[in-house]
Amino acid sequence: MTNPFPTVDETSNKPGEQAFEKLISGRYLGEILRLVICELIDDGVLFLGQETYKLEIPYVFETAFLSLMESDPTDELLMIIGIFTHFFAVETTLAERQFFRALAKLIGRRAARLSACGIAAIVSKRGYLDEGCSVGADGSLYNISTLKYPGFADRVHECLQDIFGEKGKNIVTYYAEDGSGVGSAIIAAMTKLREDAGLFAHV
Repeated sequence: MTNPFPTVDETSNKPGEQAFEKLISGRYLGEILRLVICELIDDGVLFLGQETYKLEIPYVFETAFLSLMESDPTDELLMIIGIFTHFFAVETTLAERQFFRALAKLIGRRAARLSACGIAAIVSKRGYLDEGCSVGADGSLYNISTLKYPGFADRVHECLQDIFGEKGKNIVTYYAEDGSGVGSAIIAAMTKLREDAGLFAHV
């Protein structure tokens, strides 16, 4: 299996930039799954004898589909049937649907755990673990109202506890609307205060 991440980077709006974001952002998770599926199609493993051109369109596979595939409660995985039949006009076998669900879970869990690793690195570097801290998270994966990935935050918290044990519960994450804009404003204000105080005068 070819690593899909170089292709994700090359076809993105900012090739060579924001590499970590491309591993965890809701914008890219569906594309990662699509690239894996397309490689298996090219290898003659999936959708034999069917037209699959709709799956060849970059970013056509929405990240919200991954959450739906994971949460399909039916024995026959009818929700996954609906996704591939309605949006991509292909028929699936039960074995294929079971594989897609496992793949979606793997991609979503990987992204959540990588996100937790980023948080853990900052918490450790700054020494926030014992006293605890709150982490504001922006983006579609954390915004419950978008319903793109309702279980994403739970997986982040699970990984933080895997890393730090019980102390991982001291780290609380929450959805911060326009977190990127607010975060930039806070950083600018803190930088100005430090500059005025003679700290980091080179900034």
